[in-house]
Order: sequence, then structure tokens, then C-alpha cells
Amino acid sequence: SKRAMENATLLSEINDTRVQKKNLEDEVKSLQVELRELRGKEPQRGSEGKAKARPQEKGTADGGAARLPRIDRRGKQRSEEKKGMQHLRMTIEQKSEMIRMQKLEISMLQEQ
Repeated sequence: SKRAMENATLLSEINDTRVQKKNLEDEVKSLQVELRELRGKEPQRGSEGKAKARPQEKGTADGGAARLPRIDRRGKQRSEEKKGMQHLRMTIEQKSEMIRMQKLEISMLQEQ
């Protein structure tokens, strides 16, 4: 009876861990899709910036100055993208470590 109760508890914990793993995998996929969308928008923004910069270059004596903000914007986008990727990696590492610890805990409980 006690052993059956322990087994039921372990099975419940395993199922909870599986659900958590599935939720984490879904979250990772969602974040990857979001990142792809952000990457997909970057070239569009860059091309819009080029289209807007051309008339300014014709109308101003310092056409090169109109390009500087666009470069800064790209650098900022890349920086934000790097931060986003770093955040994703950290989240994945944390979640993976949590799952690993839960599996270890379950195996220790099974040995008892």
C-alpha cells in the first residue's frame, strides 16, 4: 500500500514533469517564431529607411549624414536581437537545468 502510494506519487510527478517539458518546448517554439518574425521585419525596415533616405539626400548638401541614423538603427536592432537571443539561451538553459534536476529528484525518489 505504501509502495503503491509512492509509485502513484512518482507517476504523478513524472506526468507533471512531462507537462512542464511540453510547455517549455512550446514556449521555446513560440519564442523562436517571434525571433524569426523580428528578423523578417529587420530587412523591411532597412529597405524603408533606404527609400526614405534617398529624397533627403537629393535635397540636402550632406547626403551622407542622412545615412548615419539608419546605420545606428541597424546597430541597435542587432544589439536588441543579440540581447533577445541571449535571453532565449538563458531561458532555455534555466528550463533545461530545472528539468534535469526534476529528473534527478524523481530517480532519487524511485531508489528509496
